[in-house]
Amino acid sequence: MRLGNRVEQFIFECLHQNSAIEWLESNIQIFEDKITLGELDCVFFENKTFVHLEIVYKFYLYDENAGNSQLEHWIGPNRKDSLVQKLEKLQQKQFPLLFHPKVRVHFKKRQLDFENIQQKTIFKAQLFVPFQKEIEILKPINPECIKGFYIHFEALFQIKANSFYVPSKVNWLSEIRKDVKWVSYDIFLLEIEKDITTQKSPLCWMKTPKDKLESFFVVWWNF
Repeated sequence: MRLGNRVEQFIFECLHQNSAIEWLESNIQIFEDKITLGELDCVFFENKTFVHLEIVYKFYLYDENAGNSQLEHWIGPNRKDSLVQKLEKLQQKQFPLLFHPKVRVHFKKRQLDFENIQQKTIFKAQLFVPFQKEIEILKPINPECIKGFYIHFEALFQIKANSFYVPSKVNWLSEIRKDVKWVSYDIFLLEIEKDITTQKSPLCWMKTPKDKLESFFVVWWNF
């Protein structure tokens, strides 16, 4: 299961346990002429109010060379997406999809009140800043989302005195665990070399000699 799907399932379960929620549907794919227009994450009644909820969980790195504002500086680990692009997609595509005629047909039997609907998003993220660089986090970014740092592959020698672990992607959501098989710097380099050569930035865990735990990305691109 993809990481995003796992997050959805966690949140769906939380909603199911809420007595104020009357569940309707989730992962509703909308088609027109056999072409997928998009998907609604979930719809439900909350205290008799019709709610459309979109769920987002992202990993963003702060690169001041990307864009012209702090909001534009937050980009995906492989530079293929950004916070601004996701916000635009929510506003211009995902939320408007609810009012497409095909969606109204889908919900016609339920006699839902589209005029008084509430559209919401749960937007969770883990944010990473450049290694050994202080960043002033401005609103609307939540500073509690800062989870670690990122560093270029060729600069890893600066942290070679530590122990390392490379979690599988399904465990990127997890807090750092102490009871994993930590490896030396040299073995760590071998483990991530394939990712770097194929232009993938892995999420990694680090344990210092004083047992301090940190989460970080190793990137292949220059900044």
